[in-house]
Amino acid sequence: MKRKTEVKTLNLGVRKVSPMNFSKIVTLPKPFTDNWLNQTNEVQMSMTPDGKLMLTPIKTKKEMKVIE
Repeated sequence: MKRKTEVKTLNLGVRKVSPMNFSKIVTLPKPFTDNWLNQTNEVQMSMTPDGKLMLTPIKTKKEMKVIE
């Protein structure tokens, strides 16, 4: 019997969306930046059909090319 993979979500609190010029900014929580960001300090951003934003850390320049 195959088991379904359970994805757990860690709630990191509510963040304020602030205006900056013609964009909006949101700060990233410290547990994410400390544990997942490397020297590139870059993330791939994608949006699901139901409007959820997902950030995926880019650890190497090679990874960035694969995602693009």
